[in-house]
Amino acid sequence: MNKFSIFIIAAVLLVAASLAYYIRQDQQNRSVTTELALPPEVDTPELEGPEQVQFPVPEPPVQTQQVKPLSACAKSKLDTALEAYEAGKYDVAYERLLPLSEVGNPEAQYRLGVMYLKGQGVKQDFAQAFKLFQKAAVQGHTIAQSNIGYMYAEGIGINQDYTEALKWYRLAAEQGYASAQFNLGRIYDMGLGIPIDYAEAAKWYHKAAEQGNADAQYFMGLMYFEGLGVPKDQNKGTMWIHKAIESGHPEAKEMLKFILDAPDIDSEKK
Repeated sequence: MNKFSIFIIAAVLLVAASLAYYIRQDQQNRSVTTELALPPEVDTPELEGPEQVQFPVPEPPVQTQQVKPLSACAKSKLDTALEAYEAGKYDVAYERLLPLSEVGNPEAQYRLGVMYLKGQGVKQDFAQAFKLFQKAAVQGHTIAQSNIGYMYAEGIGINQDYTEALKWYRLAAEQGYASAQFNLGRIYDMGLGIPIDYAEAAKWYHKAAEQGNADAQYFMGLMYFEGLGVPKDQNKGTMWIHKAIESGHPEAKEMLKFILDAPDIDSEKK
């Protein structure tokens, strides 16, 4: 092998190492995020990984209650309250949601929780939002369960607790809520409160990605490019990054260009 060939191989290996570093840095720098229904305009700190603690994967941690079907009258009142909310008439929405919430209606509890979280028609109160989400969540309200996971993960209205975040995200994820599935994947990918588990991360990313979640599609692509939790496969990686671009992910196009511009190590070695 001549000096020129050695130089070419060394250059290719350097670019490949840079690519791997770039991808992992991109993954580690992105905090767990979620798409709260009716997203709150609240500033949330970037997550920092705590010490990794082993704990058993729990059985379904919350015994959800059976929700009684609404009477025609109660359903009409709820619909009217939601119409007022959508119209920005928060005072009216609050007045109509409160009595429904007090008799245990999970949708009313969830909606009031959003209002307290965002300060819509009421003084912003994260602790009260958390309590209302919890009341709805134990009745099986999927988005409320995911929101509790989010609040535990970010320490909003409650002490930060990744174990609890994982528990609540799992409840929502197992019901098929894509945002919770993505966030559950991020917790396993980043090792937040638990040991890193790329196979479990890829599993939940894939479930969310199949539902069109742009963040999950993006990270699913990165997992395939790096062979983390899944067999390394550039074709599948490219496919998922393309899907993320189509879904409007802000960084996917730049990442795909960076990856495709990098030389193929295997072909250069040949």
